[in-house]
Amino acid sequence: MKNIAIVAKGPSILKCNSEFYNNFDTIIGVNWPLYTKEYEKFLPKRIDYMITGGNPILSPELLSKYKEDGAVNYSQELADKLKIKKIIMLISHDHGSGWSDYSKPYEESVKRIQEYQNKNLSNYRGAPRIPDLPSDYTMEYYNSNRKNFNLKSFKACTGTKSLEYFSLQKSIKNIFFIGFDANNKSRRYYWTLNRSRLWADHPAEKIIDYVQNLGKIFPDKNYYYISTINFKDYKNFNKVTNLSDFKFT
Repeated sequence: MKNIAIVAKGPSILKCNSEFYNNFDTIIGVNWPLYTKEYEKFLPKRIDYMITGGNPILSPELLSKYKEDGAVNYSQELADKLKIKKIIMLISHDHGSGWSDYSKPYEESVKRIQEYQNKNLSNYRGAPRIPDLPSDYTMEYYNSNRKNFNLKSFKACTGTKSLEYFSLQKSIKNIFFIGFDANNKSRRYYWTLNRSRLWADHPAEKIIDYVQNLGKIFPDKNYYYISTINFKDYKNFNKVTNLSDFKFT
């Protein structure tokens, strides 16, 4: 795993296409990107790892509440089509009521993961029993111990945590990220929402500042991005402006 793409869910997703993702060894999805006939042409045809900061599937209550917003569970058919190899849950301080507790996993999330692995979800809060979804789960205790620009000081979103998580892996040289638009006020996700928000908000200014400085925090990595945010480019942090001419430096 040397060249990776991290795919979030912001509106900048619509500036890309499926073929572009062939440039990467490994593709990471963040929190279940929505695949429909309308949007699949903008998304990768495979996702090697799915990163989630919440529960592996949504309960019937949440599915019903956010149905008009496009909230769906991944089917076995879609999981097979995308060739998902592993699902990684990054457990951190933004679970439950203990926002400042960065090292201990939120008990309810752990219990849900365990029951998911044991195929007992039908007995937990009315969640559906879906035994066929990928159950190869890795739970990571996400501890940001860096002295500068660490994520302990604010409620980081799953995408931001994913950027640091993979930046810390020595085998990775090039990181492309897309859909990181800091909860764009005019359009939160690349599909149309009928409500202003789905889940908890995150501090846009702090997230933007952190992402802007990735190349300085991790000088051994090269970062490439497509975003609606006007980041400032520098030596190892550059915007992708032409998909067909893209190449690693």
